[in-house]
Amino acid sequence: MYELERKARVRDRESAIAQVLAAGGTLLSEVEQTDRIFVPPATDITAPGPATTVLRVRVQGEVATFTFKRHRTSESDREELELEISSPEAMSKILLGLGFEPVVTVRKRRTTLRLAEFTVCVDDVEHLGTFVEVELLLADPPSTVDFGRLDRFFASFTDGEPVHKSYDRLLLEAGCRDA
Repeated sequence: MYELERKARVRDRESAIAQVLAAGGTLLSEVEQTDRIFVPPATDITAPGPATTVLRVRVQGEVATFTFKRHRTSESDREELELEISSPEAMSKILLGLGFEPVVTVRKRRTTLRLAEFTVCVDDVEHLGTFVEVELLLADPPSTVDFGRLDRFFASFTDGEPVHKSYDRLLLEAGCRDA
């Protein structure tokens, strides 16, 4: 699966949600998420390049997932594989045992909406603020047409400057590193 995304900082979470609903969007969920981010040894995710690998252990309510992410051309163009796991603690210990390093934990309240082929997430991220993230999931590698579709949709729902960094990278740049 390939994920394209665009993100922008917003001032008012409720207005962002209302705008998507007014355009015909559907509210899918409101959840709390805790993401523990792991990287291979000596990986600097504050300066990712193509093929940078990031592993995530996410806890969302009673559900835990493990996600493999490999950047293709940028942080917002990546290959992503995800599976449900029964024990986030055991998965974290396995990653540590394999030499992966925990770098940061991302805590957020996420409201997920759907409009046409796009997923719109309004995220309140601890230590960072509120963001709107628009995602387009593709079975095949993205084309310039896919990027154009995403960019046009994104521009119609945000007036803030795009943020081209992941939450984990923004947190690391703000000095929020796991011990």
